[in-house]
Amino acid sequence: PFLVGYGVIIPISLVYPHYCIHMLHMQHRILILNTCIVSTYVSFRCMEAMHGTPPPFCRNTNSCCFWDYVLYASLPVDLMCDNPPASKKKDTDETTTTRKQQLQQQQQHSKTNSPTNQSVFLQSTWNDVIINFKIGILCFVSLSILTSILIPLRWKLLSIQEPRKDYFGSHWMKYLGMEHIVNNFFTALLFYLTINFGNKLLESAVNLAGYKPRSFMNSPLFSSKSPRDFWSNRWNSIFHHLIKRSLYKPLLEKQNISKANAMIFTFLISGFYHEYIATILTYAHTIHNGDVNDNASNNLRLRDLLNCHGGNLLFFTWNGLLVLLDYKYGKQIGTALSPLMKKMPGIIQSLLVVCMALPFSHWITNDMIQSHYFDHVAILLPIIVRV
Repeated sequence: PFLVGYGVIIPISLVYPHYCIHMLHMQHRILILNTCIVSTYVSFRCMEAMHGTPPPFCRNTNSCCFWDYVLYASLPVDLMCDNPPASKKKDTDETTTTRKQQLQQQQQHSKTNSPTNQSVFLQSTWNDVIINFKIGILCFVSLSILTSILIPLRWKLLSIQEPRKDYFGSHWMKYLGMEHIVNNFFTALLFYLTINFGNKLLESAVNLAGYKPRSFMNSPLFSSKSPRDFWSNRWNSIFHHLIKRSLYKPLLEKQNISKANAMIFTFLISGFYHEYIATILTYAHTIHNGDVNDNASNNLRLRDLLNCHGGNLLFFTWNGLLVLLDYKYGKQIGTALSPLMKKMPGIIQSLLVVCMALPFSHWITNDMIQSHYFDHVAILLPIIVRV
């Protein structure tokens, strides 16, 4: 399986977006980004299957049938499990409300003597549909307003000279400038609203199909308590659980690597994954500019394709170090700062956590601005313009 997975399936899944862009003449950046996401999703699902680290219900043949696994593997969302196996460890990824729902459904199954091979996934309710619809509408309105403000300013709220791309050159003090951090915050908020709105549409569709997916975002910018809380529980839960099962757990269980080393390695792979997406977006931007038959343009496009500048990798390396420090010394720091944190509003605590990454977040968002990703998002939105 490893020869087929690493030698055939994963290379094909990573190369196919390049051919899709050419064959289908893709130009809209949202379609291109989703094509890249599908390819990496297939790659990580393949790694998960090869290493034998899918969710526990997939390994329980008494509760999981073939079609449950097909549904789990084919959907780009994490479905909430109805009948997880008993575990002595506390599952921090599920809320108390979900546990109560699981216990109630298990009691109903036992009363009605229902067969154990029924679907293991939680069934959605109309309340779930309404909640996701409301959040989606709120994201859509907020995204439209923020886009209307930023698009005339070319996605920078404050007009300042951005730090150069030498990363740690002579202008590194500009990374700590208030104007730079404010610009990065609003660009990060724009990116958050964009992907959260799209995923709320997907979650609503899954709800209407009768299933309850795990929430994609959990207010990461305004409710995070620590770097670990931000990346583990609040930001992009789908990718978090995907890379945790396909990479982090195999390193711990199969290779006997320490948690600290597994964390850093996982963040490094996440950085390479985002470099891959940035490279495809940059390449897609260049192939639709200039004459295709022009050799100079072709050389430029090849140079842009291969010019993986490393900003995404550095960004995730930095955040991996923050998570590692939180893992090693989070309790001591929390104890020392507890008197101050008790008096501080939760939103201020969260903004301080986010500010640890904001000085370098433009290493990711600038690629999206330069490839006109946000401009293509604006095409789909009602924009307020000055008459």
